[in-house]
Amino acid sequence: MRILKYFIGLLILTSLFLSFIPFINTTLALDDINYTFKNDIFYENNSIDNNFVEYNNVKNMTTFTNTYNATHSFTNQIDGTNSTNIDYIDFDVSAINTGVIIIETLESHDKVIEFFDNNNSGLYDCINGFIAQASGTIEWFWRTTDSNKGNQLIFREGITRGPRIQIDVNNFQYYSGGQNNIISALSNTWYHIRLDFECGGGGYLGLAPDEFFITINGVQYGPFDFNVATDNLDNVWITSINADTGYSQYIDAIGYTWNFYNINDNLAPLKYIH
Repeated sequence: MRILKYFIGLLILTSLFLSFIPFINTTLALDDINYTFKNDIFYENNSIDNNFVEYNNVKNMTTFTNTYNATHSFTNQIDGTNSTNIDYIDFDVSAINTGVIIIETLESHDKVIEFFDNNNSGLYDCINGFIAQASGTIEWFWRTTDSNKGNQLIFREGITRGPRIQIDVNNFQYYSGGQNNIISALSNTWYHIRLDFECGGGGYLGLAPDEFFITINGVQYGPFDFNVATDNLDNVWITSINADTGYSQYIDAIGYTWNFYNINDNLAPLKYIH
């Protein structure tokens, strides 16, 4: 009877000890090697040499996506969606062998809009319209397969051209009385772009009427003059150049500050913690 009570007591003490282990940092010896186990960490054991590898921190595991928060991120668009079937595209009269399409992913960006030109005498011709704005900020990511060919974004009031910017002849350029270089541009490289504009009485971010700043990867340039003075901006015309062919430009995460978007919202990819 004493032996039975002894073993029962031993079992109870062992059970209590084992149940207490997860709540303390414990050092164990396996094959004469010491291992320190941290609270709330999963470990994997390499059965060959008994090495324990920290697997993850279950309290603070963060996963980054390839999606960027913006007014237009295209996350709900099916791959292969084209032309005005894309929510962002309101008007499309692109020439044959040119056009616009949603692609699945491109170098750390998921759901990207591609504008392609495979016509040596025609161009893609697409417009996104928005509520007329006298001033504001537009941000997006921009990329081209060939920075030596014309990739144009022209911000307009109706058909009157305000800020006119492009990547061409290996430079970022703006047009006002002619093409003006800003800084050099590389092919197959994502750039974060910010455009601040003022069409009205002046004062937005220190701009005078019909001026704009352009910020490229965090560096601000300008102010520069509009191509033509406007009272507002209400659309952006995305197009190529007739003589150029065999290239694409890509745009992602387009944010309009008047449409549920704050400056710099799209700088970093979205993340979730689990």
